[in-house]
Amino acid sequence: MSHLADYCMVDLLSDDGQLYRLELTARDADRQALLHHSMMYPPHLGNGGVMLQLLNTGVPLAEPDVTPEWLDSIARNDEHRALLEALALKSVILVPLVARDRKLGIISFAWNRYRPTCTSTDLEVARGVADRAAMALDNARLYQEAQAAIQEREDLVAIVSHDLRTPLNAIALSATTLLKREDVDERTTKAAQRIHSSADRASRMIRDLLDFNQARMRGIPVHREPLNLHEHVRRVVTEVRLAWPERRISFQASGDGWGEWDGDRLAQVVTNLVGNALQHSPRHTPVRVSTRSEGPDVLLEVHNEGNPISPEVLPGLFEPYQRGPDAGARQGSLGLGLFITRQIVLGHGGSIDVSSTEEEGTTFTVRLPRRLGDQDQLMS
Repeated sequence: MSHLADYCMVDLLSDDGQLYRLELTARDADRQALLHHSMMYPPHLGNGGVMLQLLNTGVPLAEPDVTPEWLDSIARNDEHRALLEALALKSVILVPLVARDRKLGIISFAWNRYRPTCTSTDLEVARGVADRAAMALDNARLYQEAQAAIQEREDLVAIVSHDLRTPLNAIALSATTLLKREDVDERTTKAAQRIHSSADRASRMIRDLLDFNQARMRGIPVHREPLNLHEHVRRVVTEVRLAWPERRISFQASGDGWGEWDGDRLAQVVTNLVGNALQHSPRHTPVRVSTRSEGPDVLLEVHNEGNPISPEVLPGLFEPYQRGPDAGARQGSLGLGLFITRQIVLGHGGSIDVSSTEEEGTTFTVRLPRRLGDQDQLMS
């Protein structure tokens, strides 16, 4: 802002109610060096002082003819007074920085020559600059507060999620022990099954929260190793069948299934997509899972019949906290499954798409490059 005045300084209110010097600038390098020494002398908010009155009233102050007495009133000590004398201030405008009725500080404009227009046109320009500066500063403050709140929330989620795992594991282990005993009646067995199922759902929700936290902060880490995707998906589908014995889940594979992927993370992808297909399809219809080779990529497809996904839902389908209209609380879902699935796929350098029509049903297609550099080599 050196083109507006010979000197410009911004002082902000701190949490202790005092001003501290945030920024300053001068028209030329010599004045800049001299002005820099004023960093240790931010305006003092003493009783009845000029700066305190300025903040209290919110009214800009214009001094077209700076007198020695005025300099005495704002000087912090003899050294500061000498610095003000060396700066040779002749005219000054002080404007409070106020945004959303919040006092933020003061912006000062000063000249080395008598400036009669500082009470008129210069004052209006200074007010405009101050309004914009105050809004920018307040927006920055709000952004920092929002970021701090997000960080606090994420830390809380991580701590609570980790702490909940221990009692949940104990509950699941106790239920498993009961289920293995032969001297319990049918009623106790059913109760143990419900306890184990509820603990398992809660554990999945905690895992999703932790993954969501990680995805938002740093991205979900992927640890690659040689893997046959066909065989890996076949094993995961077998596990899902055990959890859904009443549903029919088919699987078929073709081509070369070898590549370098994170097996545990891709198991999440398969479980999330197949679980989503089972939840959103009629009970009497099958869910079809397939993997196939396609050049440098391997494709995973999960298909289900039933009502198509509405066009209004499709654009935000992979956003967090999105749940289908028929997703009940009993399913233990936070609406993070598809978001996490997409983050895992992106972490592998892949892509995920969905097509959904009344005639053909719903198909999620995951494209995974066999190695991290395959896509880049193909594009080059």
